[in-house]
Amino acid sequence: MQASVARAARLAALLGALAPGAVMAQGSSVYTQSACVSGRAGTGVARPCADGSAIFYNPAGVAVLPGALGAGVTWIRTSTTFTYDSTGPYGNRPSAKRGPETTPVPHVYLTLRTGARSGFGLGVWAPYGLGLKWDPSFEGRYTGYDNGLRGIYVQPTAAVQLVPNRLAVGVGADFVRGSIHVRRRADAPQLGLDGTDVADVNLEGDGHGVTGHVGLWWRAAPWLDVGARYLHSAKVDMDGRADFTQLPTGTPFDALLAPQFAAGGRFEDQRVRTSLTFPPQFVVGVAVRARPRVAVLFDYQWIGWSTFDTLKVDFEKDQTPDENVALNYRDASAYRLGVEADLTPTFQLRGGFLYNTAATPRATPLLPEGERNYLTVGFGYRYTPRLHLDAVYQYIRQEDRRGSVRPGGPEVGVYQADASVFGFTVTYRLGGTGN
Repeated sequence: MQASVARAARLAALLGALAPGAVMAQGSSVYTQSACVSGRAGTGVARPCADGSAIFYNPAGVAVLPGALGAGVTWIRTSTTFTYDSTGPYGNRPSAKRGPETTPVPHVYLTLRTGARSGFGLGVWAPYGLGLKWDPSFEGRYTGYDNGLRGIYVQPTAAVQLVPNRLAVGVGADFVRGSIHVRRRADAPQLGLDGTDVADVNLEGDGHGVTGHVGLWWRAAPWLDVGARYLHSAKVDMDGRADFTQLPTGTPFDALLAPQFAAGGRFEDQRVRTSLTFPPQFVVGVAVRARPRVAVLFDYQWIGWSTFDTLKVDFEKDQTPDENVALNYRDASAYRLGVEADLTPTFQLRGGFLYNTAATPRATPLLPEGERNYLTVGFGYRYTPRLHLDAVYQYIRQEDRRGSVRPGGPEVGVYQADASVFGFTVTYRLGGTGN
Protein backbone atom coordinates (compact mmCIF):
# COMPACT_ATOMS: atom_id res chain seq x y z
CA MET A 1 0.00 0.00 0.00
CA GLN A 2 2.56 2.56 1.16
CA ALA A 3 4.95 1.58 -1.62
CA SER A 4 2.27 2.10 -4.25
CA VAL A 5 1.33 5.57 -3.07
CA ALA A 6 4.95 6.49 -2.39
CA ARG A 7 5.99 5.55 -5.89
CA ALA A 8 3.13 7.52 -7.42
CA ALA A 9 3.92 10.60 -5.37
CA ARG A 10 7.65 10.44 -6.04
CA LEU A 11 7.10 10.01 -9.74
CA ALA A 12 4.78 12.98 -9.65
CA ALA A 13 7.63 15.16 -8.51
CA LEU A 14 10.26 13.49 -10.62
CA LEU A 15 8.48 13.38 -13.94
CA GLY A 16 7.11 16.85 -13.48
CA ALA A 17 10.56 18.21 -12.77
CA LEU A 18 12.30 16.47 -15.59
CA ALA A 19 9.84 16.63 -18.46
CA PRO A 20 9.53 20.11 -19.96
CA GLY A 21 6.21 21.87 -20.25
CA ALA A 22 6.29 23.17 -23.80
CA VAL A 23 3.38 22.32 -26.03
CA MET A 24 4.03 23.54 -29.55
CA ALA A 25 7.78 23.34 -29.89
CA GLN A 26 10.24 20.54 -30.49
CA GLY A 27 10.93 19.23 -27.00
CA SER A 28 10.61 22.43 -25.00
CA SER A 29 12.58 24.66 -27.39
CA VAL A 30 11.26 28.08 -28.36
CA TYR A 31 12.82 29.42 -31.58
CA THR A 32 10.67 32.52 -32.06
CA GLN A 33 13.21 35.00 -30.66
CA SER A 34 12.75 37.67 -33.37
CA ALA A 35 9.68 38.59 -35.41
CA CYS A 36 11.94 39.27 -38.39
CA VAL A 37 13.64 35.86 -38.32
CA SER A 38 10.41 34.07 -37.38
CA GLY A 39 8.74 35.57 -40.45
CA ARG A 40 11.27 33.58 -42.50
CA ALA A 41 10.45 30.37 -40.56
CA GLY A 42 13.49 30.81 -38.34
CA THR A 43 16.08 31.01 -41.11
CA GLY A 44 18.65 33.42 -39.74
CA VAL A 45 22.06 31.81 -39.30
CA ALA A 46 23.38 32.91 -42.71
CA ARG A 47 21.53 36.23 -42.79
CA PRO A 48 20.66 37.50 -39.30
CA CYS A 49 18.17 40.34 -39.05
CA ALA A 50 19.39 43.81 -38.10
CA ASP A 51 17.34 43.87 -34.87
CA GLY A 52 20.07 42.62 -32.53
CA SER A 53 18.84 39.01 -32.63
CA ALA A 54 22.11 37.90 -34.23
CA ILE A 55 23.16 37.40 -30.59
CA PHE A 56 20.92 34.32 -30.64
CA TYR A 57 20.70 33.30 -34.30
CA ASN A 58 24.39 33.82 -35.13
CA PRO A 59 26.75 35.71 -32.78
CA ALA A 60 29.11 36.44 -35.70
CA GLY A 61 26.50 38.81 -37.11
CA VAL A 62 27.21 41.26 -34.29
CA ALA A 63 30.41 42.25 -36.16
CA VAL A 64 28.65 42.49 -39.53
CA LEU A 65 25.35 44.30 -38.87
CA PRO A 66 24.72 47.85 -37.61
CA GLY A 67 24.23 48.37 -33.89
CA ALA A 68 20.64 48.01 -32.68
CA LEU A 69 18.34 47.99 -29.68
CA GLY A 70 15.59 45.48 -30.28
CA ALA A 71 12.77 44.28 -28.04
CA GLY A 72 9.63 42.28 -28.62
CA VAL A 73 7.37 39.48 -27.55
CA THR A 74 5.86 36.35 -29.08
CA TRP A 75 2.46 35.01 -28.03
CA ILE A 76 2.07 31.26 -28.49
CA ARG A 77 -1.56 30.14 -28.44
CA THR A 78 -2.04 26.38 -28.19
CA SER A 79 -4.74 23.76 -27.83
CA THR A 80 -4.51 19.99 -27.41
CA THR A 81 -7.07 17.18 -27.43
CA PHE A 82 -6.60 13.60 -26.24
CA THR A 83 -9.03 11.05 -27.67
CA TYR A 84 -9.21 7.60 -26.09
CA ASP A 85 -9.27 4.53 -28.31
CA SER A 86 -12.77 3.31 -29.13
CA THR A 87 -11.85 -0.16 -27.89
CA GLY A 88 -9.88 -1.41 -24.91
CA PRO A 89 -10.16 -0.70 -21.18
CA TYR A 90 -10.60 3.06 -21.69
CA GLY A 91 -12.89 2.89 -24.70
CA ASN A 92 -15.87 4.45 -22.97
CA ARG A 93 -14.04 7.54 -21.65
CA PRO A 94 -14.68 10.99 -23.09
CA SER A 95 -12.02 13.00 -24.86
CA ALA A 96 -9.94 15.48 -22.87
CA LYS A 97 -9.25 18.94 -24.27
CA ARG A 98 -6.90 21.65 -23.04
CA GLY A 99 -6.70 25.15 -24.32
CA PRO A 100 -6.73 27.46 -25.94
CA GLU A 101 -3.89 28.75 -23.78
CA THR A 102 -1.64 31.71 -24.59
CA THR A 103 1.93 32.14 -23.34
CA PRO A 104 4.08 35.25 -23.94
CA VAL A 105 7.81 34.84 -24.67
CA PRO A 106 9.82 38.12 -24.59
CA HIS A 107 13.24 38.97 -26.06
CA VAL A 108 15.60 41.95 -25.71
CA TYR A 109 18.87 42.66 -27.56
CA LEU A 110 21.46 45.43 -27.60
CA THR A 111 24.33 45.40 -30.11
CA LEU A 112 27.04 47.99 -30.70
CA ARG A 113 29.66 48.29 -33.40
CA THR A 114 32.92 48.90 -31.53
CA GLY A 115 34.92 49.36 -34.73
CA ALA A 116 34.81 48.85 -38.47
CA ARG A 117 35.41 45.12 -37.95
CA SER A 118 34.16 44.39 -34.42
CA GLY A 119 31.04 44.49 -32.31
CA PHE A 120 29.66 43.75 -28.85
CA GLY A 121 26.19 42.76 -27.72
CA LEU A 122 23.99 41.68 -24.84
CA GLY A 123 20.83 39.63 -25.22
CA VAL A 124 18.13 38.17 -22.98
CA TRP A 125 15.74 35.50 -24.22
CA ALA A 126 14.01 32.24 -23.25
CA PRO A 127 14.95 29.45 -25.72
CA TYR A 128 13.44 26.66 -23.60
CA GLY A 129 10.20 26.63 -21.70
CA LEU A 130 6.46 27.40 -21.82
CA GLY A 131 3.75 25.72 -19.76
CA LEU A 132 0.96 23.18 -19.85
CA LYS A 133 -2.33 22.80 -17.97
CA TRP A 134 -5.00 20.12 -18.11
CA ASP A 135 -8.35 19.89 -16.37
CA PRO A 136 -7.73 18.11 -13.02
CA SER A 137 -10.50 15.66 -13.92
CA PHE A 138 -8.46 14.24 -16.84
CA GLU A 139 -6.72 10.95 -16.05
CA GLY A 140 -3.50 12.58 -17.18
CA ARG A 141 -3.49 14.41 -13.85
CA TYR A 142 -1.50 11.46 -12.50
CA THR A 143 1.27 12.44 -14.90
CA GLY A 144 0.83 16.19 -14.46
CA TYR A 145 -1.99 18.73 -14.74
CA ASP A 146 -0.17 22.05 -14.18
CA ASN A 147 3.44 22.09 -15.29
CA GLY A 148 5.96 24.66 -16.38
CA LEU A 149 9.62 25.00 -17.21
CA ARG A 150 11.58 28.11 -18.13
CA GLY A 151 15.18 28.60 -19.18
CA ILE A 152 16.22 32.25 -19.41
CA TYR A 153 19.54 33.02 -21.10
CA VAL A 154 21.59 36.21 -20.66
CA GLN A 155 24.41 36.38 -23.20
CA PRO A 156 27.18 38.99 -23.55
CA THR A 157 28.67 38.59 -27.02
CA ALA A 158 31.84 39.71 -28.80
CA ALA A 159 32.43 39.37 -32.55
CA VAL A 160 35.08 40.32 -35.08
CA GLN A 161 35.49 40.23 -38.86
CA LEU A 162 38.51 38.04 -39.60
CA VAL A 163 38.39 39.06 -43.26
CA PRO A 164 36.73 42.45 -43.87
CA ASN A 165 33.15 41.99 -45.11
CA ARG A 166 33.85 38.32 -45.92
CA LEU A 167 34.40 36.27 -42.77
CA ALA A 168 33.34 36.88 -39.16
CA VAL A 169 33.27 34.93 -35.91
CA GLY A 170 31.37 35.62 -32.69
CA VAL A 171 31.41 34.11 -29.21
CA GLY A 172 29.11 34.50 -26.23
CA ALA A 173 29.00 33.40 -22.60
CA ASP A 174 25.52 32.37 -21.51
CA PHE A 175 24.29 32.74 -17.95
CA VAL A 176 21.25 30.51 -17.56
CA ARG A 177 18.49 30.55 -14.99
CA GLY A 178 16.22 27.52 -14.99
CA SER A 179 12.98 27.14 -13.05
CA ILE A 180 10.30 24.46 -12.82
CA HIS A 181 6.93 23.87 -11.24
CA VAL A 182 4.61 20.89 -11.42
CA ARG A 183 1.29 19.84 -9.93
CA ARG A 184 0.20 16.23 -10.02
CA ARG A 185 -2.26 13.87 -8.36
CA ALA A 186 -1.61 10.36 -7.01
CA ASP A 187 -3.99 7.45 -6.53
CA ALA A 188 -3.53 4.07 -4.83
CA PRO A 189 -4.66 1.21 -7.09
CA GLN A 190 -3.30 -1.44 -4.71
CA LEU A 191 -5.81 -0.22 -2.16
CA GLY A 192 -8.64 -0.42 -4.65
CA LEU A 193 -8.46 3.37 -5.10
CA ASP A 194 -7.56 3.31 -8.78
CA GLY A 195 -8.72 6.66 -10.19
CA THR A 196 -9.38 8.10 -6.72
CA ASP A 197 -7.05 10.93 -5.77
CA VAL A 198 -5.30 10.40 -2.45
CA ALA A 199 -2.57 13.06 -2.76
CA ASP A 200 -1.72 16.31 -4.51
CA VAL A 201 1.96 16.91 -5.18
CA ASN A 202 3.46 20.35 -5.78
CA LEU A 203 7.10 20.71 -6.81
CA GLU A 204 8.97 23.96 -7.43
CA GLY A 205 12.65 24.65 -7.95
CA ASP A 206 15.19 26.85 -9.65
CA GLY A 207 18.91 27.15 -10.26
CA HIS A 208 21.66 28.59 -12.43
CA GLY A 209 24.18 27.39 -14.99
CA VAL A 210 26.75 28.67 -17.48
CA THR A 211 27.44 27.69 -21.07
CA GLY A 212 28.85 29.09 -24.32
CA HIS A 213 27.79 30.04 -27.84
CA VAL A 214 29.87 30.45 -31.01
CA GLY A 215 28.91 31.54 -34.54
CA LEU A 216 30.56 31.81 -37.96
CA TRP A 217 29.50 33.93 -40.95
CA TRP A 218 31.04 33.70 -44.43
CA ARG A 219 30.21 35.60 -47.60
CA ALA A 220 31.14 32.88 -50.07
CA ALA A 221 30.10 34.93 -53.11
CA PRO A 222 28.36 38.25 -53.72
CA TRP A 223 25.06 36.34 -53.95
CA LEU A 224 25.71 33.65 -51.31
CA ASP A 225 26.11 33.84 -47.50
CA VAL A 226 26.84 30.84 -45.29
CA GLY A 227 26.41 30.67 -41.53
CA ALA A 228 26.75 28.23 -38.65
CA ARG A 229 26.40 28.36 -34.90
CA TYR A 230 26.72 26.05 -31.92
CA LEU A 231 25.08 26.64 -28.54
CA HIS A 232 26.51 24.28 -25.95
CA SER A 233 24.41 22.40 -23.42
CA ALA A 234 23.76 24.01 -20.04
CA LYS A 235 23.59 21.99 -16.85
CA VAL A 236 21.46 23.69 -14.21
CA ASP A 237 21.57 22.39 -10.63
CA MET A 238 18.22 23.11 -9.05
CA ASP A 239 17.16 23.42 -5.45
CA GLY A 240 13.49 23.14 -4.75
CA ARG A 241 10.71 21.94 -2.53
CA ALA A 242 8.22 19.09 -2.74
CA ASP A 243 4.92 19.57 -0.91
CA PHE A 244 2.53 16.62 -0.45
CA THR A 245 -1.12 17.22 0.49
CA GLN A 246 -3.43 14.38 1.47
CA LEU A 247 -6.79 14.42 -0.29
CA PRO A 248 -9.75 12.87 1.53
CA THR A 249 -11.32 9.88 -0.21
CA GLY A 250 -14.18 9.20 2.22
CA THR A 251 -12.87 5.69 2.85
CA PRO A 252 -11.28 4.06 5.94
CA PHE A 253 -7.92 4.37 4.19
CA ASP A 254 -7.79 8.11 4.93
CA ALA A 255 -6.84 7.48 8.56
CA LEU A 256 -4.39 4.78 7.54
CA LEU A 257 -2.57 7.09 5.09
CA ALA A 258 -2.56 10.21 7.26
CA PRO A 259 0.66 9.36 9.18
CA GLN A 260 2.54 9.19 5.87
CA PHE A 261 1.94 12.93 5.36
CA ALA A 262 3.12 13.89 8.85
CA ALA A 263 6.65 14.48 10.11
CA GLY A 264 8.73 11.36 9.53
CA GLY A 265 6.33 9.99 6.92
CA ARG A 266 7.16 9.24 3.30
CA PHE A 267 5.20 12.27 2.13
CA GLU A 268 6.55 14.82 4.57
CA ASP A 269 7.09 18.20 2.88
CA GLN A 270 10.78 18.55 2.14
CA ARG A 271 13.57 20.01 0.08
CA VAL A 272 14.64 18.32 -3.15
CA ARG A 273 17.64 18.70 -5.43
CA THR A 274 18.00 17.77 -9.07
CA SER A 275 19.85 18.87 -12.17
CA LEU A 276 18.47 19.62 -15.61
CA THR A 277 20.58 19.85 -18.76
CA PHE A 278 19.25 22.14 -21.47
CA PRO A 279 20.38 20.52 -24.74
CA PRO A 280 23.01 21.70 -27.21
CA GLN A 281 21.97 22.90 -30.64
CA PHE A 282 23.80 23.26 -33.94
CA VAL A 283 22.52 25.19 -36.94
CA VAL A 284 23.98 25.58 -40.43
CA GLY A 285 22.39 27.48 -43.29
CA VAL A 286 22.68 29.46 -46.51
CA ALA A 287 21.14 32.67 -47.84
CA VAL A 288 20.91 33.10 -51.62
CA ARG A 289 20.20 36.42 -53.28
CA ALA A 290 17.91 35.09 -55.99
CA ARG A 291 17.27 38.65 -57.24
CA PRO A 292 18.57 42.02 -56.08
CA ARG A 293 15.62 42.41 -53.70
CA VAL A 294 14.78 38.76 -52.98
CA ALA A 295 16.61 36.33 -50.72
CA VAL A 296 15.92 32.61 -50.29
CA LEU A 297 17.19 30.99 -47.10
CA PHE A 298 17.57 27.44 -45.82
CA ASP A 299 18.65 26.28 -42.34
CA TYR A 300 19.18 22.84 -40.86
CA GLN A 301 19.03 22.58 -37.07
CA TRP A 302 20.07 19.71 -34.80
CA ILE A 303 19.15 19.68 -31.09
CA GLY A 304 20.78 17.14 -28.77
CA TRP A 305 17.70 16.17 -26.79
CA SER A 306 19.41 12.92 -25.76
CA THR A 307 20.79 14.94 -22.82
CA PHE A 308 17.29 14.29 -21.39
CA ASP A 309 18.23 10.66 -20.75
CA THR A 310 18.33 9.66 -17.09
CA LEU A 311 18.12 12.17 -14.28
CA LYS A 312 18.34 11.79 -10.53
CA VAL A 313 16.33 13.59 -7.88
CA ASP A 314 17.59 13.71 -4.29
CA PHE A 315 14.98 14.00 -1.56
CA GLU A 316 16.06 15.63 1.67
CA LYS A 317 14.45 13.09 4.00
CA ASP A 318 15.89 9.61 4.32
CA GLN A 319 12.44 8.01 4.44
CA THR A 320 11.78 9.19 0.88
CA PRO A 321 14.18 7.26 -1.36
CA ASP A 322 16.03 9.03 -4.16
CA GLU A 323 15.13 7.94 -7.67
CA ASN A 324 16.50 7.88 -11.18
CA VAL A 325 14.00 8.58 -13.93
CA ALA A 326 14.58 7.35 -17.48
CA LEU A 327 13.29 9.95 -19.98
CA ASN A 328 14.95 8.52 -23.10
CA TYR A 329 14.62 11.68 -25.21
CA ARG A 330 16.22 11.46 -28.63
CA ASP A 331 18.10 13.96 -30.77
CA ALA A 332 15.86 15.78 -33.22
CA SER A 333 16.11 17.90 -36.37
CA ALA A 334 14.39 20.88 -37.95
CA TYR A 335 14.38 21.92 -41.62
CA ARG A 336 13.61 25.56 -42.37
CA LEU A 337 12.94 27.30 -45.69
CA GLY A 338 12.34 31.03 -45.86
CA VAL A 339 12.06 33.90 -48.31
CA GLU A 340 12.36 37.66 -47.88
CA ALA A 341 11.47 40.29 -50.47
CA ASP A 342 12.02 44.06 -50.37
CA LEU A 343 8.79 45.24 -51.97
CA THR A 344 9.59 48.91 -51.40
CA PRO A 345 12.45 50.77 -49.68
CA THR A 346 10.38 50.74 -46.47
CA PHE A 347 8.43 47.45 -46.62
CA GLN A 348 9.60 43.82 -46.54
CA LEU A 349 7.44 40.73 -46.98
CA ARG A 350 8.51 37.38 -45.55
CA GLY A 351 7.28 33.81 -45.54
CA GLY A 352 8.48 30.29 -44.91
CA PHE A 353 7.93 26.65 -44.04
CA LEU A 354 9.38 24.54 -41.23
CA TYR A 355 9.27 20.84 -40.44
CA ASN A 356 10.66 19.30 -37.26
CA THR A 357 10.91 15.78 -35.91
CA ALA A 358 9.79 14.77 -32.42
CA ALA A 359 12.14 14.67 -29.43
CA THR A 360 10.08 12.58 -27.02
CA PRO A 361 9.85 8.78 -27.28
CA ARG A 362 6.08 8.99 -26.76
CA ALA A 363 3.42 11.64 -26.23
CA THR A 364 2.25 12.20 -22.65
CA PRO A 365 0.18 14.84 -20.82
CA LEU A 366 3.47 16.46 -19.77
CA LEU A 367 4.64 16.89 -23.35
CA PRO A 368 2.17 15.82 -26.07
CA GLU A 369 4.52 16.74 -28.90
CA GLY A 370 5.11 15.09 -32.26
CA GLU A 371 6.26 15.86 -35.78
CA ARG A 372 5.16 19.35 -36.81
CA ASN A 373 4.71 21.52 -39.88
CA TYR A 374 4.85 25.32 -39.63
CA LEU A 375 3.63 27.95 -42.11
CA THR A 376 4.70 31.54 -41.51
CA VAL A 377 4.13 34.99 -42.93
CA GLY A 378 5.59 38.26 -41.74
CA PHE A 379 6.50 41.79 -42.67
CA GLY A 380 8.98 44.51 -41.82
CA TYR A 381 8.25 48.22 -41.91
CA ARG A 382 10.82 51.01 -41.74
CA TYR A 383 8.96 53.79 -39.95
CA THR A 384 12.03 56.05 -39.95
CA PRO A 385 15.64 55.36 -40.99
CA ARG A 386 16.29 54.25 -37.40
CA LEU A 387 12.94 52.93 -36.16
CA HIS A 388 11.74 49.58 -37.52
CA LEU A 389 8.78 47.30 -36.79
CA ASP A 390 8.61 43.58 -37.60
CA ALA A 391 5.59 41.31 -37.15
CA VAL A 392 4.91 37.61 -37.74
CA TYR A 393 2.08 35.09 -37.78
CA GLN A 394 2.79 31.37 -37.70
CA TYR A 395 0.40 28.42 -37.88
CA ILE A 396 1.59 25.12 -36.46
CA ARG A 397 0.00 21.79 -37.25
CA GLN A 398 1.12 18.73 -35.33
CA GLU A 399 0.77 15.24 -36.72
CA ASP A 400 -1.60 13.10 -34.65
CA ARG A 401 0.39 10.93 -32.26
CA ARG A 402 -0.53 8.02 -30.05
CA GLY A 403 0.42 8.29 -26.41
CA SER A 404 -0.17 7.39 -22.79
CA VAL A 405 -1.88 9.22 -19.95
CA ARG A 406 -0.09 7.63 -16.97
CA PRO A 407 3.61 7.36 -16.15
CA GLY A 408 4.93 4.30 -17.95
CA GLY A 409 1.42 3.33 -18.99
CA PRO A 410 0.32 1.90 -22.34
CA GLU A 411 -0.65 4.00 -25.34
CA VAL A 412 -4.42 4.28 -25.03
CA GLY A 413 -5.31 7.12 -27.39
CA VAL A 414 -4.27 9.90 -29.74
CA TYR A 415 -3.06 13.44 -29.06
CA GLN A 416 -4.07 16.15 -31.52
CA ALA A 417 -2.61 19.65 -31.30
CA ASP A 418 -2.25 22.89 -33.19
CA ALA A 419 -1.12 26.42 -32.40
CA SER A 420 -0.93 29.98 -33.64
CA VAL A 421 2.01 32.29 -33.02
CA PHE A 422 1.83 36.08 -33.09
CA GLY A 423 4.90 38.20 -32.54
CA PHE A 424 6.47 41.60 -33.04
CA THR A 425 9.87 43.23 -32.56
CA VAL A 426 10.56 46.96 -32.39
CA THR A 427 14.10 48.01 -33.32
CA TYR A 428 15.99 51.25 -32.98
CA ARG A 429 19.09 51.31 -35.17
CA LEU A 430 22.13 52.73 -33.39
CA GLY A 431 24.28 53.23 -36.48
CA GLY A 432 27.52 51.68 -37.63
CA THR A 433 28.43 49.98 -40.87
CA GLY A 434 26.85 46.71 -41.86
CA ASN A 435 26.03 44.37 -44.72
